Amino acid sequence: MRYFIKVFEGITPFFAALGLQGLAYQVLTAIYQFYIRLTVEAELKGQGITDSDLIRMRVENRAMISPELKNLFGIFIMIFCGIIFVQWYRRININNPKRRIGSIFSFSNTGNLILIGLGCQFFISALLNVLLPFFTKLFEEYSEIMNSIFVGHPIMIVIYSVIIAPIVEEMIFRGVMLNKLRQSFPFIGANILQAIIFGVYHTNIIQGIYAFANGILLGYICYKFQSILASIFLHMVINAAAYIYILYPGDMPINMYLGLGVIGGITISFGLYRLKEDKID
Repeated sequence: MRYFIKVFEGITPFFAALGLQGLAYQVLTAIYQFYIRLTVEAELKGQGITDSDLIRMRVENRAMISPELKNLFGIFIMIFCGIIFVQWYRRININNPKRRIGSIFSFSNTGNLILIGLGCQFFISALLNVLLPFFTKLFEEYSEIMNSIFVGHPIMIVIYSVIIAPIVEEMIFRGVMLNKLRQSFPFIGANILQAIIFGVYHTNIIQGIYAFANGILLGYICYKFQSILASIFLHMVINAAAYIYILYPGDMPINMYLGLGVIGGITISFGLYRLKEDKID
């Protein structure tokens, strides 16, 4: 029983993040709908129209949230959540020594993290394409979710996925959650638990599986460098590399995907080996 209590205490940041994001979305939606209602009522009353049913229909039509507005809401929600978790992270790390930026992002370390991030994205993307014919239904659901994510203004999508999401997600999972879990569990156990929750956070099976694998890697990098900045940077590289992979044609033969997967795996292994060999001050 005590074990489950410790696990629950450790993963409370996950529930806090969901609650904050849900609350922020409800508030933003309510404000937007209130603004639309005021605007529509003013327009119709200016035309001498006071029919409540017509006003309601106009409000419902205009209050539909466009993909661009969803992206904007997503950015504001993640920033709001990020502000809370940055303060939480600072509070639980107040007595920990601060790492020098130069020691984290030396030329060698930065290069290794970039190699790992590129390799990770290429390996996972290639693996997904190899497995696609065997799990068509799962991949159809996954494609629908990913397509909905990438609908909207391209600049907003890039800002969200490459900058904001990595910072906030690292603060939640490797910053706060991993630290809390390590108060009760050894690093390996804590890292696996936070990676599982990171996978669950992504809501679908395909994305959840590779998010779990990424979570293990990001947790190790955070632990290796003793700094959340390293895992944030790696997370940014992984997400940014997805846009490089999009440039490849989608109808490549299976052996091309296998080759990319092998190259990705070798790149990850080489980057991790270099990190293991290099001394991080």
